[in-house]
Amino acid sequence: MLILYVWGENWELPSIDPACLSIISYLQLVAHDEWGVIKCNNPNISPTGELPILKNGLEWITGVHNIIRFLKKKGLDADEHLNSKQKADSLAYISFVEGKVYDTLLFSWYVDSKNFTEAIRPLYAKLLAFPIRYFTPTQLRDSAKARLEKYGVVTVGDLGVLLDKDKKMDRVALESYDVLLKKIGSNEYFFGDQPSTLDVIVYSHLSLHLYAKLPHPNLSVILNNEYPRLARFCNRMKNQLSSQPINQLPAVDLPSVFTGLIKSPRTWFTPSEMKTSKTEENPEKSEAQRKFERKRNISIFGAIALMIAHIVWNGIITIEWDDKDENKEEEENEEEENEEEEEEDEDNEMSYDDDEEG
Repeated sequence: MLILYVWGENWELPSIDPACLSIISYLQLVAHDEWGVIKCNNPNISPTGELPILKNGLEWITGVHNIIRFLKKKGLDADEHLNSKQKADSLAYISFVEGKVYDTLLFSWYVDSKNFTEAIRPLYAKLLAFPIRYFTPTQLRDSAKARLEKYGVVTVGDLGVLLDKDKKMDRVALESYDVLLKKIGSNEYFFGDQPSTLDVIVYSHLSLHLYAKLPHPNLSVILNNEYPRLARFCNRMKNQLSSQPINQLPAVDLPSVFTGLIKSPRTWFTPSEMKTSKTEENPEKSEAQRKFERKRNISIFGAIALMIAHIVWNGIITIEWDDKDENKEEEENEEEENEEEEEEDEDNEMSYDDDEEG
């Protein structure tokens, strides 16, 4: 059985992450009952520090494109009805969606401080275990900031608030929706009357724009009011995919910050120890991946320190000193003092006797 490890669910969607949602939706579209999902909410089980990750026996496959390529080789091909030109177009549009369309989501979630503090950070706190729930949301926001700097997003103030100083992201969102609307036209799906990989990817991204419950639901309002055809596409895909049940597997024996370190510390600092698929085309780590791993290692040590402080401060573990040796030492000191006093008394008596004889 294929086992897919993903971020958990919310907003009536099987995952809050567009990459995880892409693979879940793809499997719902082309597979039947030979796969299952584990909501692990722990990117540290992945050699790239990201989810989703697919397990096939002893083989691990990471990354949306590697997973889809692997599934196609197993005969689970959502694009078998497309011609060569359509397949090339599909790759180009998927790249666009994972670029600008994803950037608009990051902006809505992490640059809008109200959305981040009142919805996104509490959401991750609910999904994540202690103590990494205190570190991961900030790490995700920092990653979003680094990605959005090209649009003029900067950090303001000591609290790390993000600001779109050039007001570019609103235009990016509208331009992105325009491109997708022009591509789908009057069709039900992007290449006619049958969904493909492109439909899965677009839906997995736009559904988080449309259905996420946020204090400032700007993207949802724009889609519903100005791009109703894209909103109807999302509703159509959601209804079709919801008819395919998801086999939820129990989250047992999953590595965590502490159990992973105890059982196999090397796997946290040498991700290459985990066997990855040979289909991965870029074995060398990117700068972003190396940066993520450095932050992850720092977070692990910080989490351990925080856990120890929490345990000691709340009296979960108390430290008692064995005072037997100390008592024994005191007794010996008392005996020595008594002996010295007795010797002084004897010396005094002898001196007194000598005086009397004189």
